[in-house]
Amino acid sequence: MISAAFPHWPGRPITADWRYPDPENIHGEEWQQRKALAQILAGLERQFRAFMNLPFKRAPVKRVGAPGSRSRLVRSKRHRT
Repeated sequence: MISAAFPHWPGRPITADWRYPDPENIHGEEWQQRKALAQILAGLERQFRAFMNLPFKRAPVKRVGAPGSRSRLVRSKRHRT
């Protein structure tokens, strides 16, 4: 398993816990591996659908970053939700 530091996200990002086994650690017969991967995929699809259906409020967005650099979009602090 790869251990990496979480990136810093400005504002108040929405997070979700993805408690699924690492596909690299799935063992057994091929049909058992396929079944386990299908269960992981079904769970991820369920969570993605739920996430996409959250009632996000739109807020003005501004682009930050130095000219010529990779800029990023952030929500305006005035319009917190």
